[in-house]
Amino acid sequence: MTGQPWRPYSPAVATDLLRVRDVTGVEIRLTRDCWEEHIVVRHPIMRRHFDRLHQAVASPDVVHRSPTPRETRFYYRKLPRRQSWVLVIADIKPSGHIGYIKTALVVDRIRPREILWRRP
Repeated sequence: MTGQPWRPYSPAVATDLLRVRDVTGVEIRLTRDCWEEHIVVRHPIMRRHFDRLHQAVASPDVVHRSPTPRETRFYYRKLPRRQSWVLVIADIKPSGHIGYIKTALVVDRIRPREILWRRP
């Protein structure tokens, strides 16, 4: 880790590394700063799962919504041959049309939350 505290990223000045539509039509963005300065630093296993991060948003197994007033979505995609999932957490802007990934990691279970969408 760099030793610097995590800080929110300023999407207005950030370079997008990824833009993908989720299953509800929201454009989800990943900034280069978030990927390079947060995700791969705090969750280094994600360096080899960038394609899974993309799949988790574009074609998830399940999407949960946070119970808080600010909409946060939790995208889960199962890893092949493992009992693990890639979890991508994104904040959706109040307009409801754009969201920004704030972190991504590998988890060993899906936490119970309100289900927004599930793969049929």
